[in-house]
Amino acid sequence: MVIDIERALKSDRLMKSLSGSSGEEFLKLISEFRAAFFEVRHEKYQIEKAKRRRLPGGGQKGMLVGMDEKLFFILFY
Repeated sequence: MVIDIERALKSDRLMKSLSGSSGEEFLKLISEFRAAFFEVRHEKYQIEKAKRRRLPGGGQKGMLVGMDEKLFFILFY
């Protein structure tokens, strides 16, 4: 079963039951989550860049591409 974020955002009742927050709250959280995500990723890169042999970006790509998908998964799980 695939959970469609767009469908969940249309129904506050469904959104609250899946993630614990309303659609409006979820949309506000995305911008804060995005800023925190990139800040942590940059800090981790700065710490580990001396040990790296290759540039970041290689390797397998994640299944959750967008920030909304990542945040929804965290709240759902």
